[in-house]
Amino acid sequence: MNSMTDALCTPGPTLEQRAAADALLALMSPFIGAPGAMFDVDPSWRITVHVHDPAGFEWWREALGLDHTEVGELETYQDYCAARIYGQSGLVSTEVCLIGYLPLPAERPDTSSDAA
Repeated sequence: MNSMTDALCTPGPTLEQRAAADALLALMSPFIGAPGAMFDVDPSWRITVHVHDPAGFEWWREALGLDHTEVGELETYQDYCAARIYGQSGLVSTEVCLIGYLPLPAERPDTSSDAA
């Protein structure tokens, strides 16, 4: 490992980790029975919610109070896209990032230009 990897992989003091765990618990607690999601907390304490289906993505977006018109990033891959929305949820005092791993339409419009 190099010093950058060591710094990223070394956990902070337990008290700092407790704050992250408390924030994550505060975010999850109101939503018992919610659509499946995975959660992580990065070193800046931003909580990321990962969702793998369109209905679940919309459910979490609405529950977290994130604006659907403000997709922060959209990455397209071979058979899916990753849509990211960043914002404040009101449930926690840290930024929340919702990522939806969503299927692409089976029939995508042809974007090639056929100038004849």
